[in-house]
Amino acid sequence: MMILEGLQDTALSLWDWQNDTEVTRVTTGQSLLGGAFHPLEDDVIVTYGRQHLAFWLKDGNGELNRKDPLSAGRSGTSFLSMEFLPDGRLVTGNSRGFLTVWAPSEDSGKIFFIQKEFKAHDGDVTALLSLPEGVLVSGGSANDQEGEIRVWDTSKKFASLASAVLPTGSGGVTSLCPQKTVTSEWEIFVGTNKNVILEGSVIWALNPVVHGHCDDVRALAAHPDKACFVTAGLDRYICKWEINSLVWKVQSDSECFSVTIHPHGSIVAVGDEHGDVTFLNMEDGLHVTTLPVTNSPLYTLKYSPDGDTLAVGCSDGNIYFFQTHSNGYMYKIDFVLPGSVPVLMLDWSVDGAYVQAVFT
Repeated sequence: MMILEGLQDTALSLWDWQNDTEVTRVTTGQSLLGGAFHPLEDDVIVTYGRQHLAFWLKDGNGELNRKDPLSAGRSGTSFLSMEFLPDGRLVTGNSRGFLTVWAPSEDSGKIFFIQKEFKAHDGDVTALLSLPEGVLVSGGSANDQEGEIRVWDTSKKFASLASAVLPTGSGGVTSLCPQKTVTSEWEIFVGTNKNVILEGSVIWALNPVVHGHCDDVRALAAHPDKACFVTAGLDRYICKWEINSLVWKVQSDSECFSVTIHPHGSIVAVGDEHGDVTFLNMEDGLHVTTLPVTNSPLYTLKYSPDGDTLAVGCSDGNIYFFQTHSNGYMYKIDFVLPGSVPVLMLDWSVDGAYVQAVFT
């Protein structure tokens, strides 16, 4: 078993896992992203990473000897993905959008040379997947930076078979996985850097099946009457959820720190890093209005029980009170409670006569 340890100065170790013993360990002095044993050669290992691609040959004593295949002019290239083909060839994807095909030499299957190299994506090639019948799937970026999937025929000099761009907002491709049964439509799962998992076919469509935030979730508010809730976070996304599914997802221009839902359930208010409160329609997530409050992050906000007042706690120490009208669609400043330390949480008494605040 091979293990890579560390982020900057990655160590490579081999283990006899059945006997729980370490066979050998080497320090690479580089930042590695992954590696794998050659499927046809037990004593050959390939590792890849930032400005790194290396073949490791294991000798009779279990020691690893490193072979660097890159010339000096190519040493700045970062390799972000790799995949072995059934015939023993290796395919790597790099930060310049190229796929490189490495073939074993006829004299020794342990020595590899570049057989073919071609431009596959406009951005990074971040994932590779080999499918039956000589099909290779690559994941990268399109011109508009959306995630892109492309399919290649490895038996016909890597001719392009199909391509698809992920739905808007899905993020960039980070991983590819075959579905349990792969047909000629190339059904796959796709993971992205925005915590989205999509399933489907490059030929027909790729549809999200799992959603999530991709940074800290700083706020959550439950609907007063229905089985749903809203989350907001540092990834600038505001999401409405039901128990088992995402209802809508809206991208904000700023990092979000707080969220509250009007007692009538019609409006959701979100406080952000720039001191603005954004109001969205609870039903569909459409933008209603934006209310400038201050120039500092809004860590907390809360409607009074009757919905007639919105209290906003700010990192500048002040608590701002707004009168609300038309079920939360109109706002007017009422008064300000001054303070000197950030307000972290607000809560109203049941009768709406008192406000409790927590400060740092």
